[in-house]
Amino acid sequence: GAPLGLALGSIRCATADTCLLTTSDGRLIRTVDGAASGTVITAASVPLKGAAFASATRAVGIGDAGQTVVSNDAGVNYTPVGGDLTGSFTRLRPGPGAATAFAPGARGRIALTTDGGASWRAIAVATSSAIADTSWSDAKTGYALDARGGVFRTQNAGASWQTLSAGPGAAA
Repeated sequence: GAPLGLALGSIRCATADTCLLTTSDGRLIRTVDGAASGTVITAASVPLKGAAFASATRAVGIGDAGQTVVSNDAGVNYTPVGGDLTGSFTRLRPGPGAATAFAPGARGRIALTTDGGASWRAIAVATSSAIADTSWSDAKTGYALDARGGVFRTQNAGASWQTLSAGPGAAA
């Protein structure tokens, strides 16, 4: 079963023992003993979809409507930042820089911040499917994987996207 006996949505760790877990119902759990036990943290006024560490002391969480919270004490206390972002976003991924993060979402959208979560904007990938995951090697070059297995690349910070092919007869 899952650590702590919960239905987990995500887990991200700063160390082997200090981790943030989100549950399928949007609760945030902080553990300092490798998930043998945990503390429920009330970080936001909405259910959280994901949380991650940007460093050993800085953590960021994202919830419904793009509500973003940040912690500067290793995930114990949180402060809301930014405003609402319409749409549904499912997880939080760190970006290539300390102040960047990405949140893949429904209908081909990715939310992104370049200022540590103080503001967010959404970019559209060339698909109507949900974005399952995203990864960025630098501020301009990013990849997106949609729920149908389509793979896309941008080289201009999301202004346009190319569909990548796995080759003849191969699945993405």
